[in-house]
Amino acid sequence: MKNTSDKRARAKGAAKPLLFSSVGYQYLAERMLATGLFEAGVLGRSMDSEGNPLPEEGPFADGERYLRLMTNVEGRCVVIVAGTINDSETMDLLDLCHKMVEAGAEEIRVVVPYFGYSTMERAVKPLEAVKASSTTSTMASRRTMSMPSRSLSSRSSSS
Repeated sequence: MKNTSDKRARAKGAAKPLLFSSVGYQYLAERMLATGLFEAGVLGRSMDSEGNPLPEEGPFADGERYLRLMTNVEGRCVVIVAGTINDSETMDLLDLCHKMVEAGAEEIRVVVPYFGYSTMERAVKPLEAVKASSTTSTMASRRTMSMPSRSLSSRSSSS
């Protein structure tokens, strides 16, 4: 059964959700864009010599990665395709989520094709870190701490 708010939005001719992806899942985002159900969101992932953002990834010498949102997401539904295949991708996912919250996205949907450490759902030995729990807790805390109350109430009924 489809959510009634989704039906109303489509009936009003609402804009398609904006689609963003981590570096490792750009191929999947391209396939999703080909369906015609999404609008491409643009990210700056490196800078030219004059400090202008570029879409190609170019990590800094210390491995740090640049990220700049180039599409206005305020009041929009945003879909992020990203996974936790390695630490860099996990940070990209968290950074993307954080940036969308900061930029005022009305709704954030995250597609995680591969969720690393998902088979380790509990600690086996004392004081073991349960990484799947750490990642989901971090994502959830960003959403609840940063989202305006109007967005949280609309999300709880549409999730």
